[in-house]
Parts: sequence; structure tokens; C-alpha cells
Amino acid sequence: MMQHVCIELDTPPLADQSFEGRLLLGLEGQLDAQGVFPVVFQPLQLVKTAYEEWVGAYRECAKATRLGAVGNQITNISSPLPHLLQDVRAKYQIFVERLQRWLNETRVNDLSSHGDVSSSCFGLANYLFNPFGESRHLFVQTPTLELWRYPWHEWFRIRNHLELEVVFMPRFYRPLQNPHYKYPRVRILAIFGKEHGLNLSGDFSALRALPNVELHSLVTPSLGDLVHLWQEPWDILFYAGHSGNGAIDVDSRLEIQQIRDTLQYAAQQGLQLGIFNSCESIDIAQQLVQLGVPHVIGMREVIPDLVAQRFLQYFLSNFQRGADLYTAVARARSQLRELVHIEEHLPGTASLPLICRHPQARPLTWAHLQQGSRTRTTIAISPDSSSPLHQLPDLLFWCRLQLDLAQQEFAWVETSYFHYQTAQSLQYQQSLQNVVHWACGVLRTFGSFETSPQLRFFFAALQLDAEATLEQVAAQRAIPYLQHLATKEHGLHRTQAAILIMQQQPNDAHLQQALQTFEQGLLQKTPDIELRQGLVEQLQQFLVQVPPPLVQTAWNSTQGRTLAKLLCQLANNTQEPNGLRLAAATAMGLAGDSLAQQATEIALTILRHSSSLEDVIAASRCLQRLNAHLAEVESRLLRFLDWATVHSHQVALCRALGVVHPGHTRAIQTLETLIRQQIYDTDTLLMAVAALQRIAPEHSLPHETLSTFVTRATAIKDAVDFYQGLSLMKALKYPIAPYLSAAVVRWMREEIHAMEARQEPYLHAPYTVLWYCIQHLLFGEIAKELQ
Repeated sequence: MMQHVCIELDTPPLADQSFEGRLLLGLEGQLDAQGVFPVVFQPLQLVKTAYEEWVGAYRECAKATRLGAVGNQITNISSPLPHLLQDVRAKYQIFVERLQRWLNETRVNDLSSHGDVSSSCFGLANYLFNPFGESRHLFVQTPTLELWRYPWHEWFRIRNHLELEVVFMPRFYRPLQNPHYKYPRVRILAIFGKEHGLNLSGDFSALRALPNVELHSLVTPSLGDLVHLWQEPWDILFYAGHSGNGAIDVDSRLEIQQIRDTLQYAAQQGLQLGIFNSCESIDIAQQLVQLGVPHVIGMREVIPDLVAQRFLQYFLSNFQRGADLYTAVARARSQLRELVHIEEHLPGTASLPLICRHPQARPLTWAHLQQGSRTRTTIAISPDSSSPLHQLPDLLFWCRLQLDLAQQEFAWVETSYFHYQTAQSLQYQQSLQNVVHWACGVLRTFGSFETSPQLRFFFAALQLDAEATLEQVAAQRAIPYLQHLATKEHGLHRTQAAILIMQQQPNDAHLQQALQTFEQGLLQKTPDIELRQGLVEQLQQFLVQVPPPLVQTAWNSTQGRTLAKLLCQLANNTQEPNGLRLAAATAMGLAGDSLAQQATEIALTILRHSSSLEDVIAASRCLQRLNAHLAEVESRLLRFLDWATVHSHQVALCRALGVVHPGHTRAIQTLETLIRQQIYDTDTLLMAVAALQRIAPEHSLPHETLSTFVTRATAIKDAVDFYQGLSLMKALKYPIAPYLSAAVVRWMREEIHAMEARQEPYLHAPYTVLWYCIQHLLFGEIAKELQ
């Protein structure tokens, strides 16, 4: 379940005074499920001054904006003079640095007995850190638009996660409505204001390119033309043109206050999203959300015409292709920065798009808009022979058969109960090719079911089984397929293939190939910090498995020295995220004594001086791998554990303590207490179980808890909990067959129908359970229940 961090702030006092707010930590359905904590913010004076200086310089440089007729007429894009550009870049950098410092100095009172908020070592960043899942979106609820204008997403704790977004919410608002209507296509009402030198055709083209939409356009409409908002329900209200000071420019200047009843009625009829692709539209966004529109996108400042067009194109593409609203905006912002290089022409421009959300709204996706009905009704399930589920038993069994055949050397398999045309022509080579691709994380099949969309829902479990299968395959048979992937694929797929080659046949040549593959991956110019960190973490895990004599030989080679130099550059670059630096330090520390000392110093510095829980845990892992300063590591982790009140933080710290000192008494006792208290957050509860089993493998509580958890999920028909419990049992090598039956297959079939009807993002749960079933139940039982 999506986790949230929400900050509530009232209007700040004088700029030179600190002020208080609240932090709510919880889940999508209950924002305070994990606690409400007092927050102290430092004075805003320096941030406010830096913002005003940047805005002045920015507006001096900005050309071809959409401020226009209701503000200042600026219509033509051009490159600013070098001295002006240098000025705005320097002032934006100062503004961002002061904003980051202000956010870093924000302190959260953990309500413990250890002291007041001023002495807390837990800053706001630690509450964004989710050790066991996706990073949390940050929601800021305040009536002060000045705080909305600040680019909170530039905070490096957020910037390092490309899909993490800061969403703003008003403090006062009307309740959301639950309209009852259905339309087969997404309905968009697009309003285009006076151009006054702007080029709005790009906006129209981006909207018209959307598939399966019903687009209605109003060009410079009069007030009377807005009757469309009364006569028909709409999913999206779009505006492009000039705006500012709470008004848009249609056939004349129109203040949003003049059409409050019209917009409120549109919201009651099901309006889900407003997009105001125009200058200074955050006050308009706030007003619409207060009237009951769930989400509105606006702009913080004046925006160049070309940038507005590119943002819309990127955002709509991301949104329509499956990203949720928050992720779609975050990606579009990164695309503006990386693909258009807009920051080189006008620093701060990529930060202009902002999302305003109604506090009662749920995350929005394009699939939800396509669903038509805006109510969460009870779904009646009835058998449907036309459903694609009737082909699912064949797909599941075929995948299972590929794993079995890959371990054999026969060219064919006889089967009387498996009905598809190509069953008799299955080849061993084809099966091995499939298994190799799956083991490398490549979602591709050869032979039957090449275009099955259902495979992706259980692919994570299939990949793990494929990796286990590959261990049983003779090296001379698997390596040619792996070599092909190591040459043709990119990123983590390519490095995974190189790792598997080394595992299949460890030798110096294969080790050199793996190191070269990692070097090439790290040298690629990519803005994806998580991909780079994933590559380095994959490298360090690989090096741990390589026999020590081979490692020493490899690092002494030209290839090894080149890679070691690259890792040293990453580890010593203080501009890189600490997580990436520590991953690089760990990898270089495994290269030999000369680099191990340098890696130790980097990790020790971060451990001692960072107040970030994420950094401290990563540094402790690095030092544990290097077997250095373990007493100091334990002391630092225990200090953080004393302060931690959030359950997920406690579990993460206990797990880190257990890695440093297996069987750590304090860690075991803390985990026992958390598990017996039955933590509200399911993800954290299961991670506590996994951590306890790792620290104390003979402990009986993990198996007892999981057995109770899965049995309860079965009783209350919670398919997601059932899947999570089974998956952890399988990972911990506990038997899962007793919990699988024909009744479970029937239940999962019903869950698939219900989730598809409600457009829920959890389809991987029932599909993966069915994958588990194919390993323990007869094909006939499964096929009968899925018909």
C-alpha cells in the first residue's frame, strides 16, 4: 500500500522567526496511521530573500512566456545575454542551496523521552526514507502560496529519486463528490485563450494525439460558451493561454472567482483533473481544488511558451502510458531538464510545474479516467468464457515446462493434457533460451505466448525460479545464450548476464568480461541515479561471490585498474548521493588493502556526520563488508534506534545491527516486540519477520507469525496480504503447499476480475499466487477453476 508523508503548516510568522507544524505519517487510506509528530521549521528569511532575488533575475531573462494580457506582455523566445544568464544561474543556485539548508535543518519531535525537538537527531529526510518499499511522496498542506512557489523537489533527498514528487494541498476545501456516470472514452474540455503572440497549436496537437479521448475545444470563449461545463460531465479541464493574478485571458479577462459555481458544479459532475498550462497559475489550481476538483496542475511562475508545450507533451505521454499523475509530472520535469536542456537557457524553468491535490483525493491514473465510473462499487463476478483467463493455465504450465525442459537434453516432450498447437514442437534450445532471458530479467519469450500481456504480472517470481533453474544447467549449454545477452542488452540486464556467465564458469576471462561490462555501464551518460546505484550494488554483490584469488588477479589487470579508478571517482565525489558513494566505496574496498583503507575513511565520515538514517544504514553495511570499526558502527546504530519511533525505521536499524553482529540481543528483542504487537503496516510487519529470521534463523516466531498471517488473509479474503505472506514464506524456504488448493485458484480468479474492474495496481498478487499453484497443484484442477 502506498505510504505518505504529509506536512501541515499554518501561515508562517515573521520571516526571522521559527515556526511549528505537524508531520503525518501513514498510508493512502489513513494519512496518520503511523503517527502525528510536531515539527519545528527554522526562519524563512534567507530563503525568502534568495527567492525574490532569483525571481527578479528570472523575469529579466524570461522571454515568450504565457503571462501576457493579464500581466506583462512577453511573447518571443530568445537566448538571454550571457551576463544575465550567469546572474540568474548564480541566484537560482543560491536559492536552492538555502532551501535545501532550511529543509535539512527542519526537526521532527519523535515524542520519545530522550529530549525535545531541538535535540532530535531525526530530520525531515528520515521520514521520507522508506527502507522496505518505494520512497514516499511528500504532501505539503498549507494556505501560504509563497511556500508553494518554492521548488521543494530540488531538495537532494527528493531529487535523487526521479519519480518522487512533492504535492501541495490547501488547508480549507469542499468535500469531494461521488458522481455516477459512464463514458467509453476520456472526455477533455480544452479552453484556448487569446494568443497574443503565443503558439497554442502545439498544446492542441498534444491533446489530439491522445488515443481513445473525446476532445472538445473552445477557442477564446465567451462566458456563455462555458455552459458546456454545466451541460456535460468532463474528466479533464485544460487551459492554455495567458494567465496571472487568479485570472485567465479568454475573450476578455476572466477571474476564476467569477465562475466559482460553474467550476464547483463541474467538480460535482466528475471533473478529475485540471491542467492550467499558463503563467502563475498556482492560485488558480488552489481555487479549483478548494471547489472539489481532485487534482490540478499549475505553474509557479511565468513560463516560456516553448517550455509549456514541451512539458505538456512529456506529461501526457508519461500519464497516458501508465505512470500515475505524480510520477508523470516528476518524469516530465526531468525530461525538460535532460532532453531539452532548459536549465542551460533559463535556470529554474524545469521547476515550474506543480501539482495541487485535494486532501480527500486518491492517486490518479489514466486507466482510472478510462474506467468511466467514478464510484467504487461492489463488483459482481460471473464466469465469462471470453475472458483471457481461460488461456492462463496454458501460459502458466508452458512457463513451468520451460523451466523443466531447460534442465534436460531432450528435443521433445509428450503431453496429453496440455492443449495448444505447438506443444509437440517444443525444443530444448528454445526452452533454455527462454530461461536465460528470464534469469537476466528480460521479459521476452520464444515460441508460444510471445505476446501474452499476463506474463508481466508474475514475472518477478518467474525470474527467481529461472535463476534457480539455470544453476542446474551445464555451463557449455547456457553460456552461448548468456553471451548473446551480455552483448546485445543494456543496463542491469547486460551486467546480470555477465554475472551469470561468471557463475556458470568462473575463470579470469569471464571475470574480465564482467568487469568491462560494469565499467561500460557506469560510463554511460544517464541521469538515472537509481540505475547507476543499482549497477554499483550489483557489482559489489558480484565481487563478494568471486573466489579471492581471481579477484586479486582481476584488479591487478588493466581492466580492473580502470574500473577501480572509476569507483574511486564516484566514492570521493561529494556531489553524488551518499547511497551511490557508499555502494562504490564498498565495491572498491573489495579490490584490495590499498583501496580498502580509502573506502573505510569515506564510509566512516558519512557514518559519523550524516543525520540521515538511510546514509547511516548504508555506511554500516559498507563497514561491515570491510570488517572495519564495527564497535563504532554498533554504537551509532543503537543511538538511532534509541531515537526511532517509526516502526519501519526500527526494523531497518535492527536488521542492520543483526548484519553487523549476528544474534544481536537488543535487535532480537525489539523485533520480537514489534511482531507480537502486530504492526499496523503490513509491509513493515513482514520485513520485521524477515529480519528476525535472518538474525536468529532458529527462532520459531517468524514461521508462526507467517502461518497465522496467511491463514488470516485467507479467512478475510485479502489477496494482497495472502500473496505477500506466501512470497516471504517461499523466500525463507518455508513450505507453502498446505495453503494452496483449488479453492485458492477460484479465489484468485475472482480477484483478477475485481481488480481489473476497479483498475487496481495489485494484479501481480493473484497472478503470482497462481504461479505458485502451478508448481503444487495438478494442471487439470487449475484449468477447471479458471474456465
